[in-house]
Amino acid sequence: MRVTISSACLLLMAATELQASECAPLFEPSYDGDDTYLFGGGTTDGLAQAAQSLLAVNANTVKSNAVVKYTSATSAAENLPPEDNFDWIDGCNHSLSLSLTAPLDTSDEVTELANLDGLADAYTLTVSYSRYVDRVRRNPNPAPGTLLENWSYFWGGEARIGRENFKFIEADSISETEEDETPWSVAVFGGHELGRWTVTYRAKFEQQYKPQNDVVRCPSSAVEVEFIDCISGANGGPNDVDSRQVSIEMRRVIERFTFIGPIGIAPAIHHDLEQHVTGVDVPVFLWQSDKGQLTGGVRFGWRDDTNDSQFGVFVSQPF
Repeated sequence: MRVTISSACLLLMAATELQASECAPLFEPSYDGDDTYLFGGGTTDGLAQAAQSLLAVNANTVKSNAVVKYTSATSAAENLPPEDNFDWIDGCNHSLSLSLTAPLDTSDEVTELANLDGLADAYTLTVSYSRYVDRVRRNPNPAPGTLLENWSYFWGGEARIGRENFKFIEADSISETEEDETPWSVAVFGGHELGRWTVTYRAKFEQQYKPQNDVVRCPSSAVEVEFIDCISGANGGPNDVDSRQVSIEMRRVIERFTFIGPIGIAPAIHHDLEQHVTGVDVPVFLWQSDKGQLTGGVRFGWRDDTNDSQFGVFVSQPF
């Protein structure tokens, strides 16, 4: 949620109090001056849109999950200085998000395959914070189309806690039981612009639960019968697994791509340092919302422990 007002008093306060690489208070109105330049020449509204896109490093790219999300975000920036001034000016957007995720179809394994997410099949509560800083100045040696130059970086953190139900066969019996577990994770991330690419680095610690292998168990019978009723399921309760993961993701929007318009690509490599598993995730954004934001497409995934690859269709938050 972002509020923009034009009160002269608030504009003056925001312009005088904003310092390099600092954001306005999170729950105060955004500052949007008439001559504000950000992200290569946009306004604070453009800054917010860029930040929301670049910071969506944990986008919901699973068609089988339902997500409810609330975000409070604030943008602020300095005005572009006079023409003979080549100093850098700063703009900042930061946001605090709260989201609830519910799995609708736990049989879809493309997310776990691609990004090693151990909470993909759990009901989760996520709290995340992100900050995006954009620096712009007049180009001292401008070429055609390069009157302004800019560079940007971003960072943030995320905490998740989940609830997941497991059904399994009790030891030494043919009775099925179930139990609830509470997986959780904490992560930090940061990134920057590299040419036309946006690069994101992430480190995550996760406590996840994995079901045991399925078995078929039948009761022994001393009486000769034609049929025996058997039961199948996980052979005991879930295993508690610690996971330490690192990942790198690169994003780019190709503005002109044949007849379908712009597309986005976001290849990522994820590695689990505890389980020694590597996953590769390659979303290709093809569809746009009515606001022109890339929100869905096709996805390729592969992991080296199973040497298996998958292909799927996804819908996500804006790219």
